[in-house]
Amino acid sequence: QKEPELVHGNEELWTFVVYAGEDHTNTQTLVAFLGLLSTLASSDVGAAKVYELLQGKIYRSVGWNTLFDCLSIYEEKFKKSLQSSTSMLPDFPEGDAQALVAYLAVLQKVVENGNPSERRKWFPDIEPLFKLLSYENVPPYLKGALRNSITAFVKVSPQLKDAVWSYLEQYDLPVVTVPPGQHAATQVYDMRFELNEVEARRESYPSTISFLNLVNALIAEERNISDKGRR
Repeated sequence: QKEPELVHGNEELWTFVVYAGEDHTNTQTLVAFLGLLSTLASSDVGAAKVYELLQGKIYRSVGWNTLFDCLSIYEEKFKKSLQSSTSMLPDFPEGDAQALVAYLAVLQKVVENGNPSERRKWFPDIEPLFKLLSYENVPPYLKGALRNSITAFVKVSPQLKDAVWSYLEQYDLPVVTVPPGQHAATQVYDMRFELNEVEARRESYPSTISFLNLVNALIAEERNISDKGRR
């Protein structure tokens, strides 16, 4: 991390990385390995190399497909739970949440540090990153990691920025406003509820902070001044 140039042409290092990525049987070693990849992606050369490692078939169970498939599988599982007779959402396994956070940290680093002309072609479909944001059983720290990785895409291209806006409006928690002096007829799990009833109790605000950072990034990249902030 202090000397990112050490990844350039260092075949011994990358040979070790290939070896270290095989056959993780527990969350701790997987998270540690993904932490290594995140550090290696601190330069444009490292980011490209890490992208290629996870894009190819070098590892049997570690890759970009694993990340995006897992997000989609959980979304489908939760959707079915809500449609069932019990309408109860299952707990989100802590180990899986930690692994996803580690994956998302790698994704964020790769996108942030990738070569601008190359990175716009790397992840054509970012929709799965949004699909878990509205579910109340998803830990706030995982939502924070999801939005942090989404924020990295805002500067990649105008097309991806517009896609982020669109998916954010489609999937993220609503912000339900109630006129002063009135109360909502029914309790809705929205951004305000998550802030006041979930994050405030824990005195930790990863979901809310990540949402504000994402909106700030979108505003900073907005070129359509005729909108005047209405969106």
